[in-house]
Amino acid sequence: MKNSEFLKFSSLYHSAGWGGADVILKDFYQIKAKNIIPFSIAHGIDLHQTKLPLDVTLIEPIHWAYNEKMYQKSKSIKPSIRLPHPFLLINKTENVKKLPYLIIAPPPSDANDKNLYAALKSHGYKNYDILVKERGDSSSSYEFWRNHGIRTVTAGHPDKGFYLRLHKLMSSYSCLVGCTMSGALIFGSALGCKIHIIQDYSYLSYETYDYEDVLNPTSETPKDFLRLALADEQENLQKLSRGILGEDFLRNYDDRRKCILQIIENTQDPFFWSVPRSNLAKKIRIFLALLSGKSLFLSSSLKSILRKFKSQMVVKVKINEINMYLYGKNESNFKIQIVKHKKNINEPGSGAN
Repeated sequence: MKNSEFLKFSSLYHSAGWGGADVILKDFYQIKAKNIIPFSIAHGIDLHQTKLPLDVTLIEPIHWAYNEKMYQKSKSIKPSIRLPHPFLLINKTENVKKLPYLIIAPPPSDANDKNLYAALKSHGYKNYDILVKERGDSSSSYEFWRNHGIRTVTAGHPDKGFYLRLHKLMSSYSCLVGCTMSGALIFGSALGCKIHIIQDYSYLSYETYDYEDVLNPTSETPKDFLRLALADEQENLQKLSRGILGEDFLRNYDDRRKCILQIIENTQDPFFWSVPRSNLAKKIRIFLALLSGKSLFLSSSLKSILRKFKSQMVVKVKINEINMYLYGKNESNFKIQIVKHKKNINEPGSGAN
């Protein structure tokens, strides 16, 4: 398909725009700024923590796979391309004085912040900053840490400048401290930051109703990362992290650029359909999606669409991710309950109390 055809649907393509991935890709591979990048890409880092490649079923017709394991899984679902993670494509070297510790906080909530503060105190951490995730209303989290005399930093919301801000922010610290299996630890390690792990911390969050069904708690990738971090094998950890982010795909620049342009040009359908649809059904769904500006008309069943307009259920999870990935999911590190969804109160991905 030509770029002019993809432009018709640009209002529905959101995945590659998350964090500014598409802008970084076009800048690195010298692709025209006006070109649409109709790629799905994992929001965060795909550590194979879900049974399918993370976000592979989004509506974009091509999946951006940033390591070989991911590519081998995603290519059986939709056309896929081997490309480094956008974080590795940022050509900026930050020459700044390194601050000691950056604590990677979980989704903000009163309970999560209080328990994290207690954990940091018990492990003897001092002179640290807190990285606050912008998930829902995080104002109480900023207030909590300010009241305890602790500085907070953030990369903000995942707009077009998010990855650039996160890269600059992490380059300012010598050590990242994780209490969850956050993708931020992979980014930091890839930049050469030391990684410390707090093992005895559980946090509360709200997740989608099918969270437990799609979760893959036996993934080897986070387990390998955690074992190296706990053994303080920082050089091997950095090598693993850069491998996860697709360092091998940085080779063959010209061929990689040609592959980007070619796979887009060879695409026959502007959308990925998770189930087969007739041409008439596709046209109706595309019309409704463009009219409403909502991509759910492309990806969801009629039953699921109707459910969006009714009361939904989410799950509240208490989880010690470090323990779960190291030793397996059990009742001591994973507890879940179904709760009614309340708009702007318990959105999936937000912290809970």
